[in-house]
Amino acid sequence: MMGIIDYIKAGGIIMLPLFFISLFMWTLILEKIFFFNSLFKMDLKKVIIDRISKEGEEEIRLSMYPSIDKHIPTIKTLAFISPLLGLLGTVTGMIRTFDVISIFGTGNIRLMTIGISEALITTETGLVIAIPGIYMSRFLERKAERIKHEINSAIIYAKRHT
Repeated sequence: MMGIIDYIKAGGIIMLPLFFISLFMWTLILEKIFFFNSLFKMDLKKVIIDRISKEGEEEIRLSMYPSIDKHIPTIKTLAFISPLLGLLGTVTGMIRTFDVISIFGTGNIRLMTIGISEALITTETGLVIAIPGIYMSRFLERKAERIKHEINSAIIYAKRHT
């Protein structure tokens, strides 16, 4: 059984950016989830009613929307570039394999499998990062749209009842 360090080493140099992309992406995802949870705990109607007397509806939207959408495009971008980096690892692994074949022929199976392993591991890692990242970016986009809808509903409610 291969440990995580052995797995990263077997994937070659491309595993380092893949690791950091994954770490950064999941940090942003968790931050966004905690932020949305904190919004759900507050009474948006009450907050909007308090603010509508001091600010206009556009000012409320302009002050709240950017923080709601913050980081979602970055999460999506990181999710979409990870399989491309995995593909880059595939290419470098196959180049390594062909270099071994050109030097030793097909007689050195051990060195050939190192390149093939690098190619497959980086491809797999890129997809393992991308699939949940794309899902989570879409999940967070839908959550952001729901919150914006709640803000708009609260603004309409506040305008009618103040």
